[in-house]
Amino acid sequence: TWGTMAMAAVGVPAGPLLEVAVHATDGERYNIGDLVKAYVDEKEMYTEEECEDYFRRDMAFPAENHAAWKLEFCPPCQPGESKYG
Repeated sequence: TWGTMAMAAVGVPAGPLLEVAVHATDGERYNIGDLVKAYVDEKEMYTEEECEDYFRRDMAFPAENHAAWKLEFCPPCQPGESKYG
């Protein structure tokens, strides 16, 4: 539900993977899939259950009118592309 209206406005379907929260330590924005990938798969610091608990209980969710939701939706880069051109 966080940012659902803003994402729907730019044509992004709603769903649990699109719920975005801010990590208190590194200040990065993550959805649950990205958080698990970063801290379970890549860094091997936590279990998937620990990440899900942290995501739901402790991470800050931006308000519906937060500036992050006003950013233009950018589709994922294709293999060989980068966000820098």
